[in-house]
Amino acid sequence: MYSGKRYSRNRLVIGIASAIGMLVAGGLHADTLAKNVSVDKDSAGAALMELARQTGTQIVVPREIGNAIKLSMVKGEYTLSEALDIMLEGTGLRYEFTSEDSVLVLQDSEVESSADKSNKEVEELVVTGSRIKRNASEMSSQVIVLNQADIKATGEPTLERALRQLPQNFNGATEVGSTLSGATSVNGARNVSGASTINLRGMGSTSSLVLVDGHRIGASGVLGGSSDISGIPVSAIERVEILLDGASAIYGSDAVGGVINIILKKGEPDFNVGLKYGTPSQGGFEEYFVDASGGFSWASGHLRANFQHHENTNLDSGERETRLDQNNIFNEIPLRVEGERTIIASQFGAFFGPLFWNVDGTFVDNTTGRTPPVAGATPVYAVYVPEGADPTNLQASDFSPADADIQPNPDYDNGRSLIAPAKEDTLMVLFSQELAGGVNLSGDIYYRTKETSPTNGAVQATIPFRTSSAPLYSPITGPGLRFTVDGVLPGVQSAHESEQENIRTNFRLSGDISDSWSWSANVEYSRTDLDTRYVNALNTANLLAAVSSADPDIYFNPFGAIFGEGNSPEVLASILDETKDAGSVNQHKAVDFTARGSLYHLPAGDVQVAVGASWRQEDLHTWSDIAHAGGDANGTIADFASTWDASGKRDVESAFAEMNLPVVGGDNALPGVRQLSLEGKARYDSYDNFKGQSTWGLGLVWQPHDDVTIRLNKNTSFLAPTLAQGEIDEITEISTVAVQSGFFAQFQPAVVTRGGNPDLLPEHSFSETASIEYMPTWLEGLSLRAAWHEIDYVNRIVPFPVTRIVPGVTELEYPDKVFQGPHPADPTQTIWFFDDRAVNLAAERQTGIDYFATYHLETDIGEFVFQANLAHVKSHERIRSADGMAVDTAGTVEAADINGLIAIPEYRATARIGWTYQGLSVNLDGQTQTETWIRRFFENSSGERMLRESYMIQAPTKVDLFVSYDFESGTLFKAPSWLEGTNVSLTVNNIGNSGVRSQSLQHDGEWIGFNSSASNPRGRMFYLSMEKTW
Repeated sequence: MYSGKRYSRNRLVIGIASAIGMLVAGGLHADTLAKNVSVDKDSAGAALMELARQTGTQIVVPREIGNAIKLSMVKGEYTLSEALDIMLEGTGLRYEFTSEDSVLVLQDSEVESSADKSNKEVEELVVTGSRIKRNASEMSSQVIVLNQADIKATGEPTLERALRQLPQNFNGATEVGSTLSGATSVNGARNVSGASTINLRGMGSTSSLVLVDGHRIGASGVLGGSSDISGIPVSAIERVEILLDGASAIYGSDAVGGVINIILKKGEPDFNVGLKYGTPSQGGFEEYFVDASGGFSWASGHLRANFQHHENTNLDSGERETRLDQNNIFNEIPLRVEGERTIIASQFGAFFGPLFWNVDGTFVDNTTGRTPPVAGATPVYAVYVPEGADPTNLQASDFSPADADIQPNPDYDNGRSLIAPAKEDTLMVLFSQELAGGVNLSGDIYYRTKETSPTNGAVQATIPFRTSSAPLYSPITGPGLRFTVDGVLPGVQSAHESEQENIRTNFRLSGDISDSWSWSANVEYSRTDLDTRYVNALNTANLLAAVSSADPDIYFNPFGAIFGEGNSPEVLASILDETKDAGSVNQHKAVDFTARGSLYHLPAGDVQVAVGASWRQEDLHTWSDIAHAGGDANGTIADFASTWDASGKRDVESAFAEMNLPVVGGDNALPGVRQLSLEGKARYDSYDNFKGQSTWGLGLVWQPHDDVTIRLNKNTSFLAPTLAQGEIDEITEISTVAVQSGFFAQFQPAVVTRGGNPDLLPEHSFSETASIEYMPTWLEGLSLRAAWHEIDYVNRIVPFPVTRIVPGVTELEYPDKVFQGPHPADPTQTIWFFDDRAVNLAAERQTGIDYFATYHLETDIGEFVFQANLAHVKSHERIRSADGMAVDTAGTVEAADINGLIAIPEYRATARIGWTYQGLSVNLDGQTQTETWIRRFFENSSGERMLRESYMIQAPTKVDLFVSYDFESGTLFKAPSWLEGTNVSLTVNNIGNSGVRSQSLQHDGEWIGFNSSASNPRGRMFYLSMEKTW
């Protein structure tokens, strides 16, 4: 039985136990009974725990030994002493019997282990958030560690899906519905490649840094700026460390919300093949994984290679009950052609109001276009033309409210990829070799290809127009009423076809400067190529021009043959682009040098420092042939009014230093101060395009009692503008902007500037955390922790928030962004100038408390584990505009303008119960979160605050089951020799087949909605896996 977790807290106790054991037990350690043992784990802690289980003995290991030291593997008939001799040979470890069935493992301080020499790169990366070699318990930061068993216990086959269960990870991009309306984006661009990102603390994917073995993985996506974690196979991962503090003083830009560090398996001498197949109980989807890995080691190094092939079929929206016509939660019910009837919807937004009907059913002729409160009137959001009505002379009174018998057009909900079909292959090679002079060379090479082809369903068009601007076939002849027709083009399907290629390399040299100092140097390179083709893309610029045309040969009739003549093939072809291309090349290069060691010795321990310098280059080339209409509401580069081909590059030079100062501990421990240490870190990053950035961090670790640890931490961090935001080429063109005219808005010519804004400044954050951890020595295996945090995030970069110009108002609020001036082509004419580039305008502040509980219990009937993680966001205030008004988005958003606001759950939680006994492992875990609401208000003519819309999302409460069995000698069921090393597992993901519940008070009802960050349209999934290790 392995139980070293608490034992090493007091060296005196270990020494006394050892001495008493030797005196009392005498020769009892002369074990003569040989047993069949098979220990294939080389990390000290895991290997000795496995040996203890197989031999039925108690093996106590001090915490400082842990898993950093590597042991030799053993297999065959051995006594306990013989097995320990083999495993500990050359490691600098020794063992002593303290009783007949209890062994104490100690480290010989006079012998430097071979693991210390050949695996120093592993030790230096033990703790994320520090460059100093130490244990996580010695750090002031909040770190969560997920090992291979924890990841498997989630029941998820990919790292991205496993990390989505982490309560502190909010709304990252996902492959679910990646190209559909309502899906999360990748740094403002449509997620055409099905990328998956991390969003710690809900601060945005670009604010969470992703590392592999301590090194950046590079950017991806059409606009760059985000890190895709979907291509790292779970089978290649040893553990994942999640740092929940700002860490720019260690890593530089991006480490605002936190850091994910993925630690890969190294040179285990084995060969492994695995197969996993999954399918949902509802059908309509399949996926499978094929894994192969192998590694071997020799006296001076090791080598390991991992390969994975992953493939999944398309999950069509028609296979699920999800209502995709509610993707945009505040759009009205779309245009639907039902036989001879057409539904027309008026947009309920900043410009337009709903149609009003009196109680007696007559239509309120709202000729002013406004939405005054009409006594006895009820707003109606969809109307249709009765059969037999004369379409050439319709009046407002001819329309009737839409009734409950009208069903959605099936073309609207079918043919869309809730999960896109994908194929990907990943190859990883890791090595380490000791060279002459004590220098060690290590590195890794990563290569991945991925193909995705999501279908977007029928081509959809949203056409806003006045009756006066659609002169030929307008169904209403009233005085300039504005309508929005939202519908589909029958028989026309759109799709994306994307190909992605990634390569990443890292090479590292390390060695000793002296007995107490070491050095390391790294060279990194990564490149991601993305090419995507948009098939049957709607050319909205041509569409709007065709709708407004008075030429019958050019005019597009949005009502088809219902009113007037149908559209000719030539007209349809003019508004569709058969194939348009977009893509990007993201490159990352870096070199860094670090020296670390001890300055001097204090009674509490060594004063440790790390100093170093680095250089990094980021490069983005992005392009698109897809044209869009001008005046886009989002104002992002992905929605240019024209095509683009832009590039950006920058260099970053950095210097950093870190110190850990032990004040009290060991020989000078005091009552009430068993341990006290201070830490400090600082970094300076010099960019070639804006002012250098200085960041720092301070921390304190205090143990008032052996069972209690208090941690305090304060950090400053920053996020540099992405290359797409600040560095790519500026584009200025004659386009259009929406200009308010009375109640309506008109699109007027304007000189519009888009692209990179070199005047952007970095975002900055100030974070504080305080935690208390209770690990009672009287109840070994229990750990309770509560951690409070506050993050002030200022100078945030957002798309320019103006979607329409209000003359006399907008140019006063943003004089440098919106103004009138001479037309470039004709100075005698006046034209609007509109700078639509991103701005430093927003801010966020979050406060919250995280609660963690873990209990490991070892009994005669197996080992039990209980884990719980609860994230409580007490408040999350967002400021989006120059008025400085803050809106709290924790749980509920209440605002007149909800643009850019996303509610995050106030509570998110996971819990796990696991049991392991003689090769059999059973795990049950669950996840839940509280509902979120968005409530939009307006003021009526009396100045009263009125509820306009209310929308709720309730993510499902999921329960997963994971059952596995290892066929080994000495396990629950006797297995033939040819089955040894085989593992089989069954996973039932989402046992209750739970789905997202959505409710809208505007649309009056509840439905199964689509929300990519909260839902999993796969439903109840069954995974069967088989793995063989030699």
